Amino acid sequence: MDRTNKRIIISLIIFLAAFFGIIFYLTYFQLFLAKDIKNNPYNRRNRVDEENVIRGTIYDRKGTVLAETKVKGEEKTRIYPFGQRYSHVIGYTSKKYGKQGLESTFNDVLTGTDKDDYFKDIRKIFNDRAGKSLVLSIDNDLEGLIEKNFAKDKGAVIVMDNRTGEILAMHSNPGFNPSTIDQNWDDFVNSNNGELLNRAAQGLYQPGSTFKLVSAMAILKSKQDLNYTDTGKESVDSYIFKNSGGKKYGNIDLNTAMSNSINTYFINKIMNMDKDKFFDTIEEFYIDKDFDFDLVFAKSKFNRDAGKTEIASDAIGQGSILVSPLNMLMMTSTICKEGVMIKPYIVKMVKDNKGTLLESTKSEIYKTISNKEDADKVKEAMIETAKRGTASSLQRKGFTIGAKTGTAELGKGKYNAWLVSFIQSDKLDYSICVVSEDQRKMGYQMQGIVKLINNYLIKNYNK
Repeated sequence: MDRTNKRIIISLIIFLAAFFGIIFYLTYFQLFLAKDIKNNPYNRRNRVDEENVIRGTIYDRKGTVLAETKVKGEEKTRIYPFGQRYSHVIGYTSKKYGKQGLESTFNDVLTGTDKDDYFKDIRKIFNDRAGKSLVLSIDNDLEGLIEKNFAKDKGAVIVMDNRTGEILAMHSNPGFNPSTIDQNWDDFVNSNNGELLNRAAQGLYQPGSTFKLVSAMAILKSKQDLNYTDTGKESVDSYIFKNSGGKKYGNIDLNTAMSNSINTYFINKIMNMDKDKFFDTIEEFYIDKDFDFDLVFAKSKFNRDAGKTEIASDAIGQGSILVSPLNMLMMTSTICKEGVMIKPYIVKMVKDNKGTLLESTKSEIYKTISNKEDADKVKEAMIETAKRGTASSLQRKGFTIGAKTGTAELGKGKYNAWLVSFIQSDKLDYSICVVSEDQRKMGYQMQGIVKLINNYLIKNYNK
C-alpha cells in the first residue's frame, strides 16, 4: 500500500472516529444532560422562552381554576384566585425569586417546553405560545373546609385516596399570597413563622405515639409474645420510662396497648428484639429514603447508630425519629391497605391549551412492606383506638374507621399534636394525617378537624 492510500485511510479513520464521537456526545446530551440544563434556573434561555409563553392553567379535580395567566396587551399576569390556599401546592412564579411548588416542578409542562419542538422554537419568535394545563387531584371545596377550620393552627393536613394515591387535600399553615411574593419577599424570608415552608411535605416532626404503628409492625415481624404485664414502668440503661399520667394497666395485648397508647408495652417489645430488624422495618416505610412525588419534600430521618435509650424513645416516637406528614400519611395508608404502599400524587392529568387530554397519571404500587396478616393486626388495633381509645369520637355507624393519636413532647409543657386515621366503606377508602404545632394541644384534640373531613367525604364521595 503506497503512502497516499495510507494517508487517505488514516484520515478516513480519524474522520469516522470524530463523526461517531460527535454522534455519541449528542446522543448522551439528549438522553442525560439536556433536561437538567433546560431546567437549570440559571439557564437564560428559559427566561427568554417564558417571555413568549402564556403559562398553562391549573385546575382542581372538578374544573375549578386554581391558577391562570391573564393577558392584557403585552403584559402577562399570573392570577391565583384563592390567595394563600394553594401557596405551597401550586406555589408561585417570580422573575425575581424563581419558582416554588408545582409552578417549579412542572414548569416545563406549564410552559410547553417539556418536549423539544424545533419548529415551535422558530414559531414562538413571532407568536406567543400556550403552555399545557394541569388538572390536579385536589378538591377545592375540601381544601376550603380545611383552610377555614385549621386557620388558627400552625401545621398541616393531608387527605389521600388509598385506592389510587390521589391527594385530595394538602394544606400547610401559615401560608402566603403568591400574587404578592415580590412585594413581601423580605417579610417572608425574615419571618419566624415559616410561611414559605410546605409543612405537609417539607416539615419534619417527632411523630409521638403515631409512630407506634411502625413499632407494632416491627413487633409482629419479630414473632414474639404479644401479651405483656404492665407495671407502669420500663427501665432501659437505668432510665425509667413511664406511661402517660403514670397509669398502670396490668395484663394487656397489642390492641389494648395501641388503643390506650401504652408506652411501656412498645418499649418492652422493641427492646426484646434485634435492633437491626426494628431499623429495617423503619426503612421499609421510606424513612430516610427518597421516593417520587410531584413536589419537593424532605426525607424523614432516624439514627441507625442509636443507643439503647434512644431506641426505646424511638419506639414511642420521641427519639431520633423525624417524619414528614406526607410520610406519616403513606405509613397509615400502607397499614390499612394490607401492607401495600401506593405512590401518592397530585397531578392527575395534563391537557393542551384546547383541553385535549395528553397524559393521565396511573396508580402505582411502590412495594409491599409486610404480610397481610401483620398489617391487618395493626389495622385492627387502629380500629380499636377509634372505638374505645384515644380517638373514640371519630366513630361513625356504617363506616370502618381507624386512628392513632400522638403527642410529641417538646419540653416545658409544649407539644406537637398528631392524628392519623382512615375511613372505609364500600365506596370510601381514604387516609388522613393532621399535625399541629399549636404547642398547647394534644393528639386527641385533632379529632374535630378529622370529623369534619370525614363528614365531607361521606357526603361527597360515598356515592
